[in-house]
Amino acid sequence: MPGEQRGRSPIVVINVLYPHIILLLLTLLLPLPANTQLKETEFDWSSWWSYDGISGPGFWGIINRKWRLCSDGQRQSPVDIDIKNIVYDHNLGEITYSSHKVDGTLTNTGFGLRWVPGVGQTVRIGSGPLHYQYTLAHANLRWANGDAPANNHHPLHGSEHSLQGQYFPAEVQMILYNSDLYKNFTEAMYKPSGLAGLAVLLKVGWRPNPILKIWMDHLHMVPHRGKSTWIPYVPMQELQTSALYLTYEGSLTEPPCEETVTWLVLNKPAYITADQLWQLQSLRRGTYGQTLPISGNLRPVQPINRRTIRTNIPPHSLVCATHQ
Repeated sequence: MPGEQRGRSPIVVINVLYPHIILLLLTLLLPLPANTQLKETEFDWSSWWSYDGISGPGFWGIINRKWRLCSDGQRQSPVDIDIKNIVYDHNLGEITYSSHKVDGTLTNTGFGLRWVPGVGQTVRIGSGPLHYQYTLAHANLRWANGDAPANNHHPLHGSEHSLQGQYFPAEVQMILYNSDLYKNFTEAMYKPSGLAGLAVLLKVGWRPNPILKIWMDHLHMVPHRGKSTWIPYVPMQELQTSALYLTYEGSLTEPPCEETVTWLVLNKPAYITADQLWQLQSLRRGTYGQTLPISGNLRPVQPINRRTIRTNIPPHSLVCATHQ
């Protein structure tokens, strides 16, 4: 009717909503039971990053504030090893390597291949630029995508570290923790002199490194993310391709990018076959049924800033580094 008031009066609306408002306030103000309180540390960020798109390297420091060093750090890795930044240090001795054949697990992490030594299986390095003994936590394999044939005249961008702007088809990185001062990798990652990284650049050759051959022979067991396989008697010492190396202070090359890593890049490459590089394209970054391959699992090189790269390579042979 023309004279009838449309809708409900404010008093009626308040009376209707009042119980709901009180319930909402009680929900917000009353504490949750101890076992259901939300804590930031309970959220697993480990898979919330990638190597491309809006979760790629340029966004790592934004995704999680605990990863801010990925964006703001001044000693980040990897780097391009430019000869003008290299200083010969005659005090740098050889790296000591303590290892026998060890058992371990090869895993498709969705980001790449990772080999982890088994409990009680020890691989250690020391001396050189290191003042403590470092124990292997894991080894990562990084490689390029398969869009072009691999050869040493036109190598694919498959390594994280580069030499004079030149990349290599792949790279093995041994990540070790300071076992003299710290209990494990997780503790050492955030502490001074906590970690060491041993980088072995890979070239294409007809005779692969023995460790790579063992890993590749088990590749069919880890086709998808989360798949693992146990491998006995891996001769990790075979990755020590040279007593000569380049070293600098840097970071982890993936989140959280902590700047606690002394990097050693060996002077002599190891070898991987073109067929093995192609086999790596069969690995999938997702679980069963997902077909997106793992490829280009690489962080771009980072500014060297004011850092110096030291080496025990004699000056007269410095230009030959890893080009052998």
